[in-house]
Amino acid sequence: MLRLLLVDDELDTVEALRMLLVVDGHEVAPFTCGAAAIDALSREWFDAVVTDLEMPHVDGHTVVRAAREHQPHACVVVSTGRSTVEEAELLDAGACMVTLKPLDYERVMLGIAVCRVRGGRPGGCRGRIRCPAAGPSPGVSPPGDEDG
Repeated sequence: MLRLLLVDDELDTVEALRMLLVVDGHEVAPFTCGAAAIDALSREWFDAVVTDLEMPHVDGHTVVRAAREHQPHACVVVSTGRSTVEEAELLDAGACMVTLKPLDYERVMLGIAVCRVRGGRPGGCRGRIRCPAAGPSPGVSPPGDEDG
């Protein structure tokens, strides 16, 4: 089971993907607002973050940077509705995979699998360009860790 943070400004996308992930046994924190997702990243533990790139107010770039700051151990998958030359920039910022929409269960799980393989351990991330050092940020501990 994985604990995933899912953020997309399209409610239908979030709900459909959330239901598939929950049925498969994963715990999902769904958001339609980047700012609320970033707040959750600073307070809760996530194994993976799946974010849309183009959202109003707080975009996917900002979510990726917050994920790297607060959840450096987490796999980060970015979805976009268009092919983008920003892929290298997103990978450099800490995303493990950039995928085109429509975002579906298979693409999310593929992205997480790619992240894990690159990291060489569950929950690890080693993007093609670089990835920050592993380990949670201060104050964010994995479930069951009473010391954090």
